[in-house]
Amino acid sequence: AQISGGTAATADTWTTARTITLGGDLSGNVSIDGSSNVTLTATVLDNSHNHDSRYYTEAESDARFANVTGDTFTGNVTAPTFIGALSGNASTASSAAKLTTPRIITLSGEVTGNVVFDGSSDVTMNTTVFSDGHMHSNYITNNADDTGTGSYTTTGTFWKIGQGSGSVTMNVNDGGGHASLAFNHHQTLPDQNGNSGRITVNTDSVGGATMDLQLKSNVTSGVSAALTSALSLTETTATFPGTISSVGGSFTGNLNLGDNNSLYLGAGNDLQIVHNGTHSYIADSGTGNLYIQTSAGLIVQNSAGTETMATFTENGSVDLYFDNSSKLSTTTTGIAVTGEITATGDVTAYF
Repeated sequence: AQISGGTAATADTWTTARTITLGGDLSGNVSIDGSSNVTLTATVLDNSHNHDSRYYTEAESDARFANVTGDTFTGNVTAPTFIGALSGNASTASSAAKLTTPRIITLSGEVTGNVVFDGSSDVTMNTTVFSDGHMHSNYITNNADDTGTGSYTTTGTFWKIGQGSGSVTMNVNDGGGHASLAFNHHQTLPDQNGNSGRITVNTDSVGGATMDLQLKSNVTSGVSAALTSALSLTETTATFPGTISSVGGSFTGNLNLGDNNSLYLGAGNDLQIVHNGTHSYIADSGTGNLYIQTSAGLIVQNSAGTETMATFTENGSVDLYFDNSSKLSTTTTGIAVTGEITATGDVTAYF
């Protein structure tokens, strides 16, 4: 039913359909009577409004961007990736992923080596240095005819010399007549005077310098071995843990042995000389007799050498002393006694 002459609060449609039209920078319209939803298609008028600096007019874009149909460039072209082939003066690009033609880098001079490189990845070149093709101011050489000055410094744990066959000779001379090989715990070298050959060990330790010579035979490469100490040196002593063997040698200084340290002579330690801290002993434990031989005479004295206790004279007498005074002396016919004779048994006299 229709209602006329009044206004309804709500209705399903309008009595007369209406048209909604866009104006200004947009164009478009749609008819609506309220019976359903509608869609209005809008069109933005060309050049109807302005844009900020992120947008360009057609003239501005033509000046800034390449025409995909094939513009010609007179400047640089920068892009993360080029898709397709480049033509023209492409060989002078400021950067590229790789070279069109790989190049060979070759070393010359005192080193040889080469590698092929196109820039697509990092490469490693194997090199070889010519033997004796160069010199060092500070160097080690195995040629006795080579000469040099300065020093050689290594921070490694091991310094290996002569790993091939044959022998290794180290000719050491500081140019001043001091043929010295020095092992220095301290950085600076002490002054050395005199023309002498020496092996020195210098240390800044308060405890003094020490040096240990260790030897070991029948070792296996890569297997740890306990070395045997053959000689231990300090600033004042030399210790030989094993046997000292000398052919025709001699001592020019004192041979000092401590208490209970014996001097053994003979293949089976037959003769022993030792002081135990209280008494001194000469012990002959070998076969045969103990002989004391002298070219002129044998004199037994006190340790100070101030009193004589007995004398044995070649082709002469044997004298026994009391308090540094001769009391009994042998003669060609018997004995001579100075002083009284005290006997606790019988005395037989022949006249």
